[in-house]
Amino acid sequence: MTHTHRPGAGHRTAPAACRSAISWEAAPDATALVGVEPVVDRDRLHRAPAAHDFDAVLRRLPVRAGQTLYVPGGTLHSFGPGTLVHEIEQTSGIQQHAMRHRIEDGSPITDQERHTNLERLLDEWRPEPRPTSSPV
Repeated sequence: MTHTHRPGAGHRTAPAACRSAISWEAAPDATALVGVEPVVDRDRLHRAPAAHDFDAVLRRLPVRAGQTLYVPGGTLHSFGPGTLVHEIEQTSGIQQHAMRHRIEDGSPITDQERHTNLERLLDEWRPEPRPTSSPV
């Protein structure tokens, strides 16, 4: 699931709410896609989900069991196969995603809904944050 959370949504004291994701279990080769590559612009990012080519635009980082990865609001991120993640976020109920299904129940969405979701995701996207993976 490639998604972002609205920067600062529902939180008056932080201009860009910080999210953290704690990887409770991770296979030896587990990775996460977190933040975009420096040369990625909105148009290129918009094309990547349609081509299923997230590696062309997002940074792939190694993750290990017990590691905490801080992900600021507005940062695109996705946790890959081999990870069991508990994602802690501030209460806002606002999340944008690039999937072809609804997060709530997995039911498919129309092409128009997907286009709308991608536009909303890009409106919330902040290109600057590039979190790093640190050892446990």
